[in-house]
Amino acid sequence: MQKCYICGYGEMEEMTYRYQYRTDTFRGSFPDIKIMFCSKCRLLQTNVENKHDNEVKMAEYYKKEYRGGCDAPKLHDKNSKYYLRGREIANIIKKNNDRDAMSVFEKGCGWGINLLCIKELFPKAEMYTDEPDEHTTEILRNIGIKRAESGKMFDVIIMSHVLEHLLDPVNEIRWAYEHLIANGLLYIEVPNSMNFAEPHVTFWTKDTLLKFFQNVFRLQFDVVECYTTGYPYYVMNNEPYMITYKNWKFVQKIIPASRMQNRKTKNGVYLKLLLRKKEI
Repeated sequence: MQKCYICGYGEMEEMTYRYQYRTDTFRGSFPDIKIMFCSKCRLLQTNVENKHDNEVKMAEYYKKEYRGGCDAPKLHDKNSKYYLRGREIANIIKKNNDRDAMSVFEKGCGWGINLLCIKELFPKAEMYTDEPDEHTTEILRNIGIKRAESGKMFDVIIMSHVLEHLLDPVNEIRWAYEHLIANGLLYIEVPNSMNFAEPHVTFWTKDTLLKFFQNVFRLQFDVVECYTTGYPYYVMNNEPYMITYKNWKFVQKIIPASRMQNRKTKNGVYLKLLLRKKEI
């Protein structure tokens, strides 16, 4: 029986939203994906079960397929949306952290742009990742981003556009808690629900994201801030989870990357959440 990834509730309701595949590899590994709704914690997720075999398939996909054929972005292009996103993350950390020399870990850092932006504001910081993609390995090595060794503790952990890819988000947040120093920061950014597309497996709103931490990790973390940012591109009336593709294409053309990253709106395209590890 399909169970909720967060609360374990076993009576999931199948929704009518259509999942969008992008590669034959993902479709072959996870055919006929359905969108499921948990009436207990209100999370939307796929019907891909949280089990070892599926985790292995996911790991192989992210290692070989996810960025296969993609050109690396220009790492220091200060007009790119990637740099602007990284710079905002760096500014949020700067506002809430008074350490200069610190260790920063980003789960699945991609090409490393977020970490480079943090390095600009914290020149003495050491940068670590567990990025599995074989296409980025040499680039990350060349810009000084290290592989995190077992048992290392961090001042800051970043999960930027990671949580929506996880079959077991509870276990990953537990790992982050165990590897943060006391009062360390955990930064999370996810799409503001409803991009039902490969390879996303969970779909978040501000309400479900906050409840996840308030219910499951209330003893481990304090919420520092949580808000949405970017231009609201989906309909929030009768169909709160419906992407309007036409509106999204319109937004891509006319909204500058800086507005997409930095403008706070009621229902923007991204959710940003900053947490601080409690001293217990």
